Amino acid sequence: MNCARAGRRIATVLAGPAVAAVSVRRRTQHQYSKRQVALTALTVPLMAAGALIGLSPVATSAATCVSWTGAQPPSAGSTSRLNGAAVVSSCAAWAAGYYYNGTNYQTLIDHWNGSSWVQQPSPDPGGSAEENELASVAATSTKNAWAVGYYYNGSGYQSLIEHWNGSNWTQQPSPNPGPTYNLLYSVKATSASNAWAVGYYYNGTADRTLIEHWNGSTWKRVSSPNAGSSTNELEAVAAISPTDAWAVGYYYNGTGYSTLTEHWNGSTWKHVSSPNPSGTAKENILLGVAGTASNSAWAVGDTYNGINYQTVILHWNGSTWKHVTSPNPSTDENVLDAVKATSASNAWAVGYYYNGSNFQTLITHWNGHMWATIASPYSSTYSLLYAIGASSSTSIWAVGEYYNGSQYQGLALHCC
Repeated sequence: MNCARAGRRIATVLAGPAVAAVSVRRRTQHQYSKRQVALTALTVPLMAAGALIGLSPVATSAATCVSWTGAQPPSAGSTSRLNGAAVVSSCAAWAAGYYYNGTNYQTLIDHWNGSSWVQQPSPDPGGSAEENELASVAATSTKNAWAVGYYYNGSGYQSLIEHWNGSNWTQQPSPNPGPTYNLLYSVKATSASNAWAVGYYYNGTADRTLIEHWNGSTWKRVSSPNAGSSTNELEAVAAISPTDAWAVGYYYNGTGYSTLTEHWNGSTWKHVSSPNPSGTAKENILLGVAGTASNSAWAVGDTYNGINYQTVILHWNGSTWKHVTSPNPSTDENVLDAVKATSASNAWAVGYYYNGSNFQTLITHWNGHMWATIASPYSSTYSLLYAIGASSSTSIWAVGEYYNGSQYQGLALHCC
């Protein structure tokens, strides 16, 4: 196709341009200890700027797309990071996150036009001196896309929802039930009149799940379960149809962190039991979810077994969630941040692993029988993937961040 013709928790480490922005999306701070040490240590050039070379020394597997390659978005500020990806077609995709303007973090939205990434103007309701971050993006057409996150208004964190109408991005009014903390981490849409956004809010005594719905005219908060008494957070949402959606995250059960899965049946959100591979006394967290049918959905994340962090993949078969064997290339830390499925026999999950000295991109593929690690480009110093989007089995984007020798910048990998 000729794309040109076709048309186009919370606490961010404000350490300045020498250290990457780290939005702590999980309240268990120790989980990021190695990563933050690595970030702090990387203050000298270690590789040529922009180089995305080499293949991860892990097992490969046949996949629907031919290969993964790098296609970098433009540099935005001294530090930038991409948290969300949405693909409409081979000629149209979105990536969202934030960049550092020298004072604080600003929203970042990039658009793929079929040949290059172009930064798009996006609202920063907190202003240039305050924090504005986007965590996720979703699109149903070239004229309908959503991006969500949060911003600081001078006294507290407010939910942030922005909409693309085919011409520009504008902020949309969104509920804020908490007095000081209201954060949205994920958005998905099935049509122009049906979209979901999830995250959490702090009610003054505890973290509570937050689910908001777009009905075609307004965003409204929808009641959602809270399995824990103190911590309940939703990290991702998947919308299969107007009567079928999933939200996943974690909650504190009194002795450890347990996986949290909630289902929308067309009228209410209900808590659904899900496995905890390391036991309820340890840490089990879900960070991504995707589904293709009422009897096929995937949830991914990680678990701490008392020795190291291992990837977690759960599958919904229509009646129950089951733990599925997943790759772990590292003996230290392995995390899956996001998952995208295009059919029952084709799904992708992305994240990162620690190879003993650096963090590297992690891409895994489901071929209908098993999950296998796929070789991927990476910056030889530090690179992580946080999101994945696809319009078909041969048009896929994964985004995150990498170190280019002097700065941390948004990373985009393409499989076609």
